[in-house]
Amino acid sequence: LKQKFFRDIIFIKKEGVNMKDIRALNHNLQNMTKKELSNICKAHHYSLNDDELKIVLHLMKNNPSSILNEEYQIIFLIELKKQTSEKTSKEFKDILNHGFIQELELLH
Repeated sequence: LKQKFFRDIIFIKKEGVNMKDIRALNHNLQNMTKKELSNICKAHHYSLNDDELKIVLHLMKNNPSSILNEEYQIIFLIELKKQTSEKTSKEFKDILNHGFIQELELLH
């Protein structure tokens, strides 16, 4: 657990997020709606269908470390590819790499 916590801190520092905000980010992630996720995708010029949005939300909420910790994002993307398509996985990778955490901070 301690090692995981330190990995989270390293990721957060890389992204310029205050360390105390990890709980707030997780809270926002756990409370994210399909509509909010859809809006984030659209802001990045991607449009996931309803089923894809549900799958992304399910995967994120069941394993928030795979989103909040950069080292674990590949696990999320592999699982997303298995459950949707390579195209969806690549699109969401682009979203993760271009401001997803900052957008997550702004929710709620």
